[in-house]
Amino acid sequence: MPTRASSNILQSRLPNSKRRARKLSTRFVVPEIETIPRPPQTAAQFKADLTRFIAEHPGIPFPSVQAIAASRLLHPLHQQGFEQAAAAKPIEEDPETIEGAKNEQRYRDSFTKALNAAKVDAVIFPTWAQLPALNGDRNTPNYERSQNPHRERRFAAAKSA
Repeated sequence: MPTRASSNILQSRLPNSKRRARKLSTRFVVPEIETIPRPPQTAAQFKADLTRFIAEHPGIPFPSVQAIAASRLLHPLHQQGFEQAAAAKPIEEDPETIEGAKNEQRYRDSFTKALNAAKVDAVIFPTWAQLPALNGDRNTPNYERSQNPHRERRFAAAKSA
């Protein structure tokens, strides 16, 4: 259910032409959302993203993902992930990354289809119900780790009248 603050923010962000004829609804649903696998964060995608970041930021002391992994200066919780990324294939050759990109597009398409069918102009996307754990906190239970929207969650949506 949208709060007064979220409702005010939503209404102020809509284009002027749509401000006059809109209403808030909490009944927006994306039917296919649970049938689409969540795209994974693959080692290949991590490597490509970090390689791009390093290239865009000259002066980083390690010139590549491989150099970071080889330095062995990472926290033990992260060393293995960097080693996997260093050994990963390019994203164009990694089957898991390719499949993830297809599922990501399926997600976009189903969301767009639902938005158009319901004549929805904007959505307030619910995420965590709990604050995320503190960095390094491995003892506190994490009650809500999932960023996956659930089909039964009620999205707040602004609809054209």
